[in-house]
Amino acid sequence: MKNKLLATMALLGLGLALVPATFAQSSDATQAPPPPPMGGGGPHGGKMPDSQRQLRHMTKDLDLTTEQQAQVKQILDARDSQMEQNHANTSQSVQQQRQTAMTIMKDSNDKVMAILNDQQKQKFQAMQQEHMQRMHEHMGGGAPTPAPGGDTPPQQ
Repeated sequence: MKNKLLATMALLGLGLALVPATFAQSSDATQAPPPPPMGGGGPHGGKMPDSQRQLRHMTKDLDLTTEQQAQVKQILDARDSQMEQNHANTSQSVQQQRQTAMTIMKDSNDKVMAILNDQQKQKFQAMQQEHMQRMHEHMGGGAPTPAPGGDTPPQQ
């Protein structure tokens, strides 16, 4: 009888100890805002380009001047706008949208290349090749395709 009473009291005490934690947890969950979206959804679950993030990387990796940063920002913002319009265009097939997206990317890369000095151009081309190689590996093989605005990545 004494053991039964002690067990009941222990369970009651444990239950009372957990109640505030449960309420605190549920109130935090209802008050916490959802995490901000990362980039955006592309046609195949990928992310749409993020011009701010890309500009930060390019500024750091290519040592862009303030003037170059402003020019690149305009190019990337225009590219993002064109890509969004392309994605929203339901009159095109997926293949046509893909081809249009590749054209948009090539045009924006060509515009970026036009404002870079020779050293920056070399770095930019290397960055593009690395990006294409990562995409190639992520997609599971096949022959690498040329980087938009650049040469075919070297075969290994």
